Parts: sequence; C-alpha cells; structure tokens
Amino acid sequence: ERTLFYQRLIAMDDNEAAEIVAHYSEKHELIEVYDRLLLPALVAARRDALSEKLTPEHLDYMLGILGQMITKMANDARGGPVAECADDAREILGIPVEDTIDELAMSMLSNVLPKTVVLKSISAEALSGEVLDLLQERRPAVACIGGVSPGGAHESRYLLKRLQALEQGVPIVLARWGAK
Repeated sequence: ERTLFYQRLIAMDDNEAAEIVAHYSEKHELIEVYDRLLLPALVAARRDALSEKLTPEHLDYMLGILGQMITKMANDARGGPVAECADDAREILGIPVEDTIDELAMSMLSNVLPKTVVLKSISAEALSGEVLDLLQERRPAVACIGGVSPGGAHESRYLLKRLQALEQGVPIVLARWGAK
C-alpha cells in the first residue's frame, strides 16, 4: 500500500491516493496511517526532490495533497477542526528544520499528541535568532527540532547547539523522521 500510495501521488491521482488512505484508515489508528503511509511519502518526496526526479511544481502539488490529507484525517479523528486540549496542557515548541516537508511532519506529530500536550510549531523559514527569541519568550516545557530525512542533519545540529547554548533548562528533542 505504501508504494502504491506514493505512485498515486507521483501520478497526481489525488482521488485514488485519498481512497488508499481512507481504506487504510478503516483498519488502523491515525498514528499508524501517518507512520506507514504519509511519513514514508514525505521521505520519498524529499529524496526524489533532492535527486531532481520531481520538479518543484510537482513537489508542491504533492505536498499540497499530503497537507490536505493530514488535516482531514486529524479532523476526522478528533471529530472537528479544533483540537481540544486540557487547561493545564504542557506546551512543546515545534521547530521544523528546513521546509514544508518538515512542517507537515511536525503537523502530524501535533495531531497524535495527547490532550495534555499542545505543540505550537513555528515556520521552517524562521531564522535561528527568531527561534531563540521565541524559546526565551514562551518558555515551553519542551522544544522539538524536527526534520525529515534525507537532508537537514547539519541544520538540525546547528539549531540544537544554538538552543543548548541558551542554558534555559528547556529539554530539547531532536526528531529525525525517516532516518535509518
């Protein structure tokens, strides 16, 4: 199903891709659909874009479809577009490393966290200085630097070192989705 799903995305057949996701969703939890279908598609899309097998326009189209699927599945899973979180929910500051692919992975993470945790993600285009300022201002319970492989390892390490140098006492999680 994973390969067929990605093939349908490459073929720009969003209807059949959506059918594959809907069928898979009937038998699996949201986190499994993300982990077994959508995240591998993001990894493959990044790989194919880096090797120039996808044009930027084709990649943008695929990411648009994946973004719509991520949002729709999350809305269906929680029964509406607004996620309810506990009044005393702990905040995670989500820091996507490079681009829209990393932002989509961070969005999937946000959708599967328990109601006692809320992930507030920033734009992947934020400069490291802006990230540092936001971390100091918000003082989240945890900071999560997230990136989809391949790529982004150097940027992740750089951000990690900059955040650690602040000595704010905020735990930092480095998520590298799709890394082997």
